[in-house]
Order: sequence, then structure tokens, then C-alpha cells
Amino acid sequence: KDSDVELVVEGDIKDGYEVICPKLKVGGCVEDAKVDVRDLQISKGIVGTSDIPINANVIRVGYINGTRKIYAKIVKVLREISNGAYITADYVQANTIQGSNITAKYGIIVDFINGTNNIYIGIDYEVKSEFDKLSKEISVIEKEINEMKNESYQVAKRMAKMKQLAKINPRNPHLIKEMKKIKEFKEKLDSNIAFYNELRDKKNKCAERMYLFKENFLLVKSGFSPDTSTDQIVDPDTNLRICRHFMKISEPKSGGLFKADEYKVNFFNKFNVNEYKSIIENKIKSLN
Repeated sequence: KDSDVELVVEGDIKDGYEVICPKLKVGGCVEDAKVDVRDLQISKGIVGTSDIPINANVIRVGYINGTRKIYAKIVKVLREISNGAYITADYVQANTIQGSNITAKYGIIVDFINGTNNIYIGIDYEVKSEFDKLSKEISVIEKEINEMKNESYQVAKRMAKMKQLAKINPRNPHLIKEMKKIKEFKEKLDSNIAFYNELRDKKNKCAERMYLFKENFLLVKSGFSPDTSTDQIVDPDTNLRICRHFMKISEPKSGGLFKADEYKVNFFNKFNVNEYKSIIENKIKSLN
């Protein structure tokens, strides 16, 4: 990837191949192959159903079809993203999103959104990954603390008996052994509680950094509408989350600009599409 090389593949990159280079141009499709490049241009599409990832700074592609996992700064798709694709990027631009899962750190420009989709915008996915990891750790330690707290009732009863025994015979070997166990139990509980509080503080700080209230946008130029590309009409069924706000789009809806602040998602009928396209173009220039 650090060399000054442009690789040109006139046809397809077939299943099982691995391509790592700075710049890659593909005349056909990328199938279930691993691709790790800075700049990726594909005349036709990205297809396949494997978990093999595609990584690039900038991806320009005709279409994305299938449950591929794609990670990039910019993803520009001439036609559709469809059939279960998983895309994580800073910005995504496409004609149509249908039946896919899109996480855009900053924003999405799209003409149509059809079918069943999960779309997340205005969320720093690297911070979210850290947030999710902390949430799992907290869940595990919380369960252990609750179990120890339930056990502490029995420990308190044993402690009361030990106090009585200490009055009679403070050097009793059984007393010394039990008191050591009780001390170790309390130290472990205190340590777990301290660790839990530390994890919770880290999680709260992640939450403060995770949502990008100033830079998020979803620009749907034409609207959420039925798919008329086949004889069967597919109504929109999209879960849309911008920052921490959730919206369900389950009926045809005209397009517009969606931007979230700390309190709600704001919708605008009027917008300057060139303003948002220039954001993406300037980002591409900075990456080059």
C-alpha cells in the first residue's frame, strides 16, 4: 500500500483472491475477495455473500449487491446498494439504498430509499465500538457484583457468628480462617465495585464523544418510495437513527434533508444539494 503502484484488472476479481495495493481499478466485478487499498474504482459492482472485508479510503463503484462488509472513508455508488450489504463509512452517496445496513459517521446523499434498511448517521463508529465493548464488560461485572451482593447476606450472618465466637475465644483457628475468607470476599466486592464505576465513567465519556450533532445529515433527494424495478412493489420499512434519535419510515414519504440536534431530528423541504456534494468532494481531495 505504500508503493507508487496502480493495479488495473480488466475483468473480475474472483472468489478467494486477496489484493493489497495503493490504487486499484477493476473493469468488471469484485466477488468474494479481500481488497485492502487506498483508492478503489470498480466499473461494475461489488457482489458476494461472504464476510471477507473490503477496505479503502475512497470507493467508486457501479453497484453493491450482497452481504459484503465494506469499510471506507467515502463510498460513491452510481446505482444501488442492495441485498443486505453492510457499509461503514464517513460519507455514502448512492442513487438507491434498498435492503441494506448503512453506518455513516457524518452523512448520506441518496435519491431513493426503498425496502427494509437499517441506517445510522451521526455516530462515530470507532467510539461506538469502544462504547459497545465497555457495555459488555459492564454487563459481566454487574452480574458478578449482584451475585456477590446476594451472597453478602450470608456473609453478614457468618460475620455476626464470628463476633460472638471472638468474645469467647479470639484465637480460635476456625475464627481466624473464617475472618480471612470474609476479608477476601469484601476486598473482591470492593474491587469489583471500583472497576464497575471506572468502566461506567469511561462509557459516559464515550457517549459524550459518540454523537456528532453538528456534522450529521441525511439528504434523500427523491424520497422513501416503493420499489418499481420489478413486478412486486416493496414498501419502505427503514429504521433510521440519527445521533441518538430514532425514526421509523414505513410509508412512502417525499424526500428532504434530515439533520439532528441534541433534542430531535429536524426535517427541511428546501436544501442545496451542491452544498452537501461539495462536502464529499472536498473530503475526497483531502484523502488524495
